[in-house]
Amino acid sequence: MSKFACPRDEVLYQLTLDGTGESFGDVTTWGLHYTGLGELTRQELNSQHSDLLAEAGASVSDFPENNYWVVAEDGQGFITTYAYSDEAQYRSALVDAESRWSTFDNGAA
Repeated sequence: MSKFACPRDEVLYQLTLDGTGESFGDVTTWGLHYTGLGELTRQELNSQHSDLLAEAGASVSDFPENNYWVVAEDGQGFITTYAYSDEAQYRSALVDAESRWSTFDNGAA
């Protein structure tokens, strides 16, 4: 069983490893780690990440055009991705998740 539901999720996860995006959480204590990648276009994926697409067995057609992406990793290493069609939804989702993390983190201290 893979930690990725599909090749697209593997590509998105690999993009989080270079430190790009807003990142918070802790898989060892809270059980979740989030990274907001922001908007990704097919053109950007094709021109800047074609090797990564090929390695994962993904293509640009696996990515809906102009979505905003959040990648979550749970305490067991499984990856879940969330796509948002507009920036307001994306920002709201990040604020909500970060608020839950902050509440946990402040209570655990």
